[in-house]
Amino acid sequence: MSGLIILALAAALPEGAFAERCAELIGSRGAVAVMDLATGRLLAATDPETLFAKRYPPGSVAKLLTGLVAIEKGIELPDGFYCPGDETLRCSLRGGHGIVDFSRALSQSCNLYFQSLAKDLSAEDLAALPRRLKLDGRVGVDLPGEAESIVETPSSDSAKLAFAIGQGYSIQLTPVAMLALISGIATQGELLRPRLSEGQPEVLSSFPNQKALAKIRPLLRDVVRSGTGKHADITTVQVAGKTGSSTVLGNWVTHGWFVGFASYEAPEIAVVVFLDRGEGKDAARIAGIVFSDYFRGVYAEH
Repeated sequence: MSGLIILALAAALPEGAFAERCAELIGSRGAVAVMDLATGRLLAATDPETLFAKRYPPGSVAKLLTGLVAIEKGIELPDGFYCPGDETLRCSLRGGHGIVDFSRALSQSCNLYFQSLAKDLSAEDLAALPRRLKLDGRVGVDLPGEAESIVETPSSDSAKLAFAIGQGYSIQLTPVAMLALISGIATQGELLRPRLSEGQPEVLSSFPNQKALAKIRPLLRDVVRSGTGKHADITTVQVAGKTGSSTVLGNWVTHGWFVGFASYEAPEIAVVVFLDRGEGKDAARIAGIVFSDYFRGVYAEH
């Protein structure tokens, strides 16, 4: 991205105490964006180059998509799946999750469970949903320089298993695309186009299967209440969301993600935190402070 575009982006970004607080929380470690779910307007957007002009594997956030596809296709969701978690199979928990069902597999982010679902799905099935949601391109933020996200049909069995848990090169999303994705779960169907301008919300796309979405959405509350996103849990409102850790640099380094919304029953805002060289739990901790500050009104200019 050219220096002129970066300057133009920076000049257009939200201002005010809440936006400044979000920038302070993330510093130079990544980026935070906060969307008003009533309008799609961005209340905070730090580091425009990271948010809009770069793309990354979404990590375990992609398990939401894999789960939705499996439910839509009628794939059996095993109640007694055993996760050994050894280093060869490489689950997210080295010691393994033991016996898990679909709910626990999502809340604890079990790689092996979702890869087992992917074995019964075609590569085309996995790629079709994010494409239908229009995540394979630009989400259309009213700013210059937005990069295209990438959703390619996995070309091998190993690539398909990587895609199912948000790793590899076949699925690479911008943080602002991740924000659009979680807005669709928050609103129970419609992905909102993130925007800087005032006005009515613009719908980017819609989830095609309400039954599948209705099964997934409550589990995002479990992720925060008792799962991998527990660091985002706060006392003032019910937060829902999903963590992710995407591997880079030969699997020695991870990027951390948290996408979420609050409150669970009556969503007001959606948040994405991208943490360069971190883990999902670290991104969740930052998100928890963002939610807390917003709903306590500490930075009242929002």
